[in-house]
Amino acid sequence: ENPAHKWRTLNQLHVVQAKRFALQHGCLEALFQNRACALVGGTEGVLFVVRGGDLIVAEGHLWDDIAMFVTEALSDALAVVEAPLSLAELLTAD
Repeated sequence: ENPAHKWRTLNQLHVVQAKRFALQHGCLEALFQNRACALVGGTEGVLFVVRGGDLIVAEGHLWDDIAMFVTEALSDALAVVEAPLSLAELLTAD
């Protein structure tokens, strides 16, 4: 993994390029995947799904203040789990 990807900043070239590509193709968000094809986040932040009674946060993403707020706010109602997410799991989430 690239050490420059360790912190979420607004000036990472790969994020800017992905966002531009998404917008050019009619999307507001681009998703990132690792070399194992697991989804790890998006251009706007943390990626999570709700399945059953669980809030599943994409494993390998960068924790930021918004991610911490969302998981803390929902932790009373849902079990928060960090796990690998595939595109198929994303498409079939609640």
